[in-house]
Amino acid sequence: MSVRDNLLALAWAVSACWLAGCAHTVAVMPEDPASAQAPARTALASTKRPDILQSASADRPPTGSPFGISQVKSGQPAPEPVRSPPPAPLSEAPGPTRNTANALQSCDPPVQAKPSIPEDPPLVAALRCYFNQQPAEAVALLERYDKPNQELLLTLLPLAVRLSEKNVPQLSAQEAGLLLAQLQGIVQPLRTRADLVVSKLCFCKEIKNFGEYVPLPDNHAFHPGERVYVYVEVQNFASEPQGKHSVTRLASALEIRKYNNGDRRWREEFPKSDEADVSLSARTDLFRTCSFSIPENLLPGDYTLHVEIKDVLTNRVAKRTLDFRVSNLPVRAS
Repeated sequence: MSVRDNLLALAWAVSACWLAGCAHTVAVMPEDPASAQAPARTALASTKRPDILQSASADRPPTGSPFGISQVKSGQPAPEPVRSPPPAPLSEAPGPTRNTANALQSCDPPVQAKPSIPEDPPLVAALRCYFNQQPAEAVALLERYDKPNQELLLTLLPLAVRLSEKNVPQLSAQEAGLLLAQLQGIVQPLRTRADLVVSKLCFCKEIKNFGEYVPLPDNHAFHPGERVYVYVEVQNFASEPQGKHSVTRLASALEIRKYNNGDRRWREEFPKSDEADVSLSARTDLFRTCSFSIPENLLPGDYTLHVEIKDVLTNRVAKRTLDFRVSNLPVRAS
């Protein structure tokens, strides 16, 4: 064979190979290029070609397509692409089982019993009865208290309810008088429990009645033998009923002491001062006039007059003092 014939045969073989590849090539896009090369190589190896092509292909190592495309010869089934399994269908979340419910119940905090409401004290219950217009029930609730306490509470509780319903400036004259009478009714029992008090004490030139007197000036100097009048107001004294009258008994005593050392220089008691003071109504205020003469033997100087008032009915005693001066200078004409 000539060289010309060999070249023609070689050209024919190359052309036939190209035409077969273009007519029977199937493009498959595998997920993994490396995995796609294996079946392509197998397909090429199993394909029968002419001897001249077999010898030519044997001399070249198989290469994969740079684009990951496998060539499959006609007659050879194309490999199926690898597909991921479909996702499982969504279903509703399973409900709690019995064991889960028991576990949840065991985690719940323990239910605490509600504390019992204590019963109102009798005083609070009585006040509520007055608010509800039930005075009889209020009186029954207050019976457990002592008698003096009952009398005070029976006056104070209705008064408190009344003041919660109406302001004092809005009270009529009749309502104000009623409240005043109620307050005076509870003051008298308390007076006998309080201290006896000398609320006012002064030297006077003249004394007429309760709150009616003419006081001496503070710098007045007494002289031996001078007559002295002392005005005394007393509070919280006791009175007792006797028939249609009210009786008060007060006793008094006077004492002169030296101002600087407290030495007693003179004392006088008034036995007739405890005679009963009788009135048709219970007194709410009371005064006493104590009169004496400056002792002749009292030397000029500063002294203190001690006044003592005793409530005969309750044996309570009140004391108060007055400072004064004794002078030997002649008395100036006023």
